[in-house]
Amino acid sequence: NGSHLMDVFNVLQSVDWTEPWLVGLLCFHGCTGVAILLLRRYVYVLGAMLVALGLLCLFSEKLNEFAALNYQSFSNEQYFDSGGLFMSLFFAGPIVLNCLLIVLCMLWSTWGLMEKLAKAKAKRGQRSTNRKSKHQKRD
Repeated sequence: NGSHLMDVFNVLQSVDWTEPWLVGLLCFHGCTGVAILLLRRYVYVLGAMLVALGLLCLFSEKLNEFAALNYQSFSNEQYFDSGGLFMSLFFAGPIVLNCLLIVLCMLWSTWGLMEKLAKAKAKRGQRSTNRKSKHQKRD
């Protein structure tokens, strides 16, 4: 819907990008993405991160309500509306993207393990074939 797209653009234009908490939030999302890429080989760590980020996303509505009531203590503007557009754009949306990145890293890791398994099975099959041919030559 075009009106929703205009709402997003209006929110993006109205944000004071110099507010420290907002810079911190954007740095959090960026650092999380970098950490995911650096830890991509540690599947259990990625799993824990996926759960933690999923919980943050799950509680984003409650966080939006809390932020709407207490925005004066950390922000100059009231960004937290009842529809949760700001929270969806700047909190939950990037978290979902980071979760997608985790899932892609896990799929990549699984693909690599499947390739190793296929190669190991092929080697074992080749060894088995070689043994059979040696036994047949002796007979």
